[in-house]
Amino acid sequence: MYADNTVLFLPHDQDFIDILPNFCSAAALLGLHISWAKTKLQDLGSGHRPAAISINSNLVEPVGMFVYLGSLQSSHGYCWPGPDMKCCIGLAASVMSSLHHIWNDKCLSIPTKICLFQALVLSVYLYASETWTVCVTDMKTLEAFYLECLRQIFEVCWRQHTTNSEILSHVGIGSLAEQITR
Repeated sequence: MYADNTVLFLPHDQDFIDILPNFCSAAALLGLHISWAKTKLQDLGSGHRPAAISINSNLVEPVGMFVYLGSLQSSHGYCWPGPDMKCCIGLAASVMSSLHHIWNDKCLSIPTKICLFQALVLSVYLYASETWTVCVTDMKTLEAFYLECLRQIFEVCWRQHTTNSEILSHVGIGSLAEQITR
């Protein structure tokens, strides 16, 4: 069995040479093996690209960017949520639209609808968000879709001039920023 998506954060390039063989030995005791073709070396933060390293005759190449949990990670330490964010918005919008019969159901209580929203829509919407470096403009985009979903659940039309803070106070689950930091 291969260990997928394992990340080791090390302060120096030389630590990688010392620690990775020990990690491989410990993983082998558990029946796991390192996929050397997928193993990459990336420097976060300092901006320089490390040299390729050979460990047990396996070459570990340096990369400037790679995809982790569906998000593009760069050597600057930032994740670029643009494409990922648009994809998550599209997927969450698809889930919202497929559940329109639930949002329009008068027999379901608002707390039940909110629980369904959190379980079915927010889980899709915020998938891999822990890897995003979110700027103010990104947060505004995320918050706008979040509030649009809540307005749909509460059947609040734009003509009613209901403020975002009124929607959030009515919901009782807080803003999207609060949802992300939980």
